[in-house]
Amino acid sequence: MAAAESSSLMPHIDRWVLRQCVRQLAQVHKQGQTVRLLIHLSHLSIQGTELAQYLSGLLKATELPPDSIVLQLPESIVLQQLKRIVDFSEAIHNIGCQLAITRFQGDSRSMKMLKHLDIQFVRLDGSFTSRLEENSDEDIIKMLDILKEHNIRSIVPKVESTQTLAHLWRMGVDYAQGYYIQGPIETMDFDFV
Repeated sequence: MAAAESSSLMPHIDRWVLRQCVRQLAQVHKQGQTVRLLIHLSHLSIQGTELAQYLSGLLKATELPPDSIVLQLPESIVLQQLKRIVDFSEAIHNIGCQLAITRFQGDSRSMKMLKHLDIQFVRLDGSFTSRLEENSDEDIIKMLDILKEHNIRSIVPKVESTQTLAHLWRMGVDYAQGYYIQGPIETMDFDFV
């Protein structure tokens, strides 16, 4: 990926990933399953509205509901390029897709950033899970409450045990992700019911 980024290939890779994701997701939706897919983007693809226009064309061609696509950007990139991300976010929302911030730290800068963006999901940094016993639950619950006030759903990664999952649910986390729930698979062949 580093080589692709240094040679300006990442926007092409991002478009290929979007094309593959939309194609597979459209098949799943045609089978009657309502699935939302979170897709990582590189910072090089948010340089304008071209990606939103491209994604809009894919959605129209496949008749996929736009809100089934959630584009993810790491918090560090959002903080570095906030003005550009605000414009990108508006373009994404205009076509009906959603936006998520990953590796969310929950510090004061993170919380201020939320005031400038229309975010639907926040995926907390993986360190939150590994430090659950060390952190004060009150601090995490306070952060989760602020997210809920902004109508932002929380995702916690690296959930590896029943105990961790139960602890997170008690704290008010919306979604959990990790090997305890399911490891990575190559196809959308899953059953979470």
